[in-house]
Amino acid sequence: MERSLGVDAGPYRLALPLSSVRQILDVGAGDAPLDPRSLGVEPISLATLLGATPTSARPAVLLFDGTADPVVLTCCGLRGVIDAPAPRPLPRTVACRWPGLLRGTIVHQGELTLAVDARVLMGLVEGEGALARERS
Repeated sequence: MERSLGVDAGPYRLALPLSSVRQILDVGAGDAPLDPRSLGVEPISLATLLGATPTSARPAVLLFDGTADPVVLTCCGLRGVIDAPAPRPLPRTVACRWPGLLRGTIVHQGELTLAVDARVLMGLVEGEGALARERS
């Protein structure tokens, strides 16, 4: 069994390896949410990174260990911890915008969830951060 953190990112249901999530900083509730900018790290929307529109005005905020620095991602919602067998591989005919990002699928509570490779995701996130700094 693999343990993952289920999240929503725009229209996508994703499973992130639980071992790659260092900390859940905020779950989108409360009067004084933790501002991730206080960590010196600008948050990146997982939905936006994947080309979708965020569906929540109060996103959950997750801290990851990036390859060089900490990475802060926001997601539209948390679905909790998923204990599931290894993901079922995607058919070879599935075209992916980012090769290697999706490890496969998990069916959890009757819903199809896409299992994400954390290393590929961190590469995308850090690449997006570099692009944002260049635009500034």
